[in-house]
Formats: sequence, structure tokens, C-alpha cells
Amino acid sequence: MKQNQTSGHLSGIVAALREVIDAVDCRVPHRERSSELHIARVAAALRIEAVNRLEEMTRIADDADERDSDTVGAVMSDDGGPVQADLLARAAVG
Repeated sequence: MKQNQTSGHLSGIVAALREVIDAVDCRVPHRERSSELHIARVAAALRIEAVNRLEEMTRIADDADERDSDTVGAVMSDDGGPVQADLLARAAVG
């Protein structure tokens, strides 16, 4: 997958996870239902899993942004190796 497609895919997953969390948070208990306790427990477990996945997706996106930043910041020298930022600064002054 291309970078922008991956980014779009991740943002779709993040949006869906946030929607799940919001839905569980807005859920109104129906005490008259005999299965309410089970439903509430499953909903709480689902919320915990969604929060964990959301944190994971956010961490993945942050890592990708950091890698992109490192790549963009790298400058190639004549021999094909990266030039350090301090060397560039000295070259600009001198």
C-alpha cells in the first residue's frame, strides 16, 4: 500500500474505534433485561479493547510521521551518504 493509502486506512480505523468508544460511553443500561449484566460486561470489555487498539494505531501513526520527518530531513552528499545537520550549518556560515 502507498503511504497516503496507508495513512487513509489508519485514519479510517481510528475514526471507527473512536465511534465504538463513543457508542459504548453513550450506552444506557436496560435493567429490565435479564441479560443486562452480561451486555454491560461485554460492552466494557469492547471499550477497553477499542481504547487499546486506538492507542496502538496512534503510536503507529506517530512512528510513521517520525520516520517521514527523518527521511525528509536527510540530505544526501556527493558520495550518496547523509550529511549531518551541523555540517550543513557550518557550510552555510563559512
